[in-house]
Amino acid sequence: MKETILVAVALLPAIALCGYVFYKDRVEKEPLSLLLLLLTAGAICCYPASFLEHWLSPLIDGVFRNATPYVYQFMKYFFGVALVEEGMKLFALTYLTKKNENFDCFFDGLIYSVFISLGFAALENVMYSFSYGMETALLRAVTAVPGHMFFAVLMGYHYSFWHLKDHTLKTEQRLITSGMIIHPKRMISSRNNRLSCLLVPVLAHGLYDYLCVLSDVWALWGLVIFLLGMYVYCFATIRKMSLDDQWEKIYIYNLLKKKYPELPKDFMWEQNEPITL
Repeated sequence: MKETILVAVALLPAIALCGYVFYKDRVEKEPLSLLLLLLTAGAICCYPASFLEHWLSPLIDGVFRNATPYVYQFMKYFFGVALVEEGMKLFALTYLTKKNENFDCFFDGLIYSVFISLGFAALENVMYSFSYGMETALLRAVTAVPGHMFFAVLMGYHYSFWHLKDHTLKTEQRLITSGMIIHPKRMISSRNNRLSCLLVPVLAHGLYDYLCVLSDVWALWGLVIFLLGMYVYCFATIRKMSLDDQWEKIYIYNLLKKKYPELPKDFMWEQNEPITL
């Protein structure tokens, strides 16, 4: 009975946050089968991430054993933990969703990222809770589990733009080839978003872990301020992306029409297909 309660407490924060983000998916709900797959994939990512972290730990110890504690902790948690975990999540995210036919709305990249990250956080929280008890489960319910969602929001925001810009570029190239665009302007690029998909969540994750392990008073206050800032920023981002959500095709249409006002109104639609803007 005690173990059942512990598992429930460990899983409840991830379940609640998944429910919140699913509710915010406004234009078209994603298939539950896909979301469950992403949760499972996120949980599975814990195992290779743990293996890589244990493999990297002695390497970092060997190279930075004579460094100051601040430098050592920085390298350990930014490169030995944050880069590994966020890298594994991003790999699973792109592998399972980049070419998925359901990825057809602006909000989709965010919800996919959050579900993978909360799958990771849920299993990690269960393992920590069994190792350290109920107090740890309750503390992580308001720190580590929301933290993983915050890192996912940062990743998913840029992932959505990466996906949409890639598809916009393909449409732009098709229109140039067909002669509908006669004087091409600078081509749309997703390069910055591709880099930010990994870099931004790694920096946030690394900073969170770094502040957690330092015993200084300034680090504790820094952690409190960081978490409060992430709560405000990430929930505001979720709300804004939900309100701005639209079909991929409409996003591409609006972006290219703004870039090339001379394009005809129906340049992306078949002759008998209705235009809904």
